[in-house]
Amino acid sequence: MKILPLSAPFLQKRNTNSPINNVSIPVRNHSLQKDTVSFSGSFLHDAYNNLNETLNKQILPFIDDSKGVYQSLIDINNDAGALINKISEQELNFISKKADLADLSGMPEVELYKPYVTSYDEYKRNLAKYANLKLILQDESYSSKDMQEALKKTENILFQKNPELNKIKPLYDKYKETQASIELYNSNKTLKNSDSPLKEKLQKINENRYKAAAYALLIPLPETFMMLRSFKEVTKELQHPTQSMMKTLTKIEHLQQSAETIVNDIEKYNIEKPKVSNFIDTYNKNKANNPSVKEIENTYVSLTKDCENNARNEVAKLTQYYNTEYVNKGIGFDCDALDRYLKDCNDAIESLYNKKKEVDQKLIEENNKKFFDSIGLNSSEELDD
Repeated sequence: MKILPLSAPFLQKRNTNSPINNVSIPVRNHSLQKDTVSFSGSFLHDAYNNLNETLNKQILPFIDDSKGVYQSLIDINNDAGALINKISEQELNFISKKADLADLSGMPEVELYKPYVTSYDEYKRNLAKYANLKLILQDESYSSKDMQEALKKTENILFQKNPELNKIKPLYDKYKETQASIELYNSNKTLKNSDSPLKEKLQKINENRYKAAAYALLIPLPETFMMLRSFKEVTKELQHPTQSMMKTLTKIEHLQQSAETIVNDIEKYNIEKPKVSNFIDTYNKNKANNPSVKEIENTYVSLTKDCENNARNEVAKLTQYYNTEYVNKGIGFDCDALDRYLKDCNDAIESLYNKKKEVDQKLIEENNKKFFDSIGLNSSEELDD
């Protein structure tokens, strides 16, 4: 690309074969004579010519020299980004799988006694509800004898030594212990903690990605292309004027400032250019060592299998415990009695909660009455709009 200068003052009619970006220079625009500030056309010509010279001698050669380097850096960044996105996808799937394994709900081995564990979970939830209500009901607003009796009644129901719950508790504790053991194993089973070669490769990928991005920022190509687009607009304006010469001159001066800034950035880049070239050469030589998509997938398949095998082993221990302590000893559960007891617990909590609501409603009514009395109104009267 070669940008040619205006070859004579703008206000003189020129040879229409004189090129500026392959377009002839026009005759003057008579409407520009209305400018309140008068200055020679050669002033505009000189400003344009200086800008054109800066572009031809300092910026265009830089573009030819650096665009291949810039594209190489973008390619390196894109390569790294694609691999990191693939690893992120696999990591999210792995995290989801580990959560499923720790839940135990997908294990067919626990289906036999899972209902008992679920029942004990319901009982524990009722204990938590009671503890929360008891804390709230310590306020003096709830200190009535009726409320205290309701609290005591609920407590007696929840904390009685129920034979079915007593039988379930050891199995429940073992079940939760198994879950905790699986969760601990899963939390330690990560790509970072594994000995997979992929871990080291991932570190190198991240390094290359950040370096490529940093080096690309040193090369002022995007702002250079933006400035060139503006320069073409100015050239078009000179050929077919639509505004005052002052406005055009101001735009050329701004472009000259931008060009000088770009030249300074080019000089800074040239200092780092050997490092950039060396980085690209080294990357291209070692590119074959980048992990493939298949390697990434296989690594996560291996990690997932490890977690699955551990979960099966832990569940096998739980099943053995159930068989040894319950099946072999002939210990069974009266499910109907257990359901009745859980219903009593739920009803007691619900009754206590309803009593609290009654007190709350009474307090609201009393507070409303005090408010209306304080402003001289009967709370039962309707207020006028």
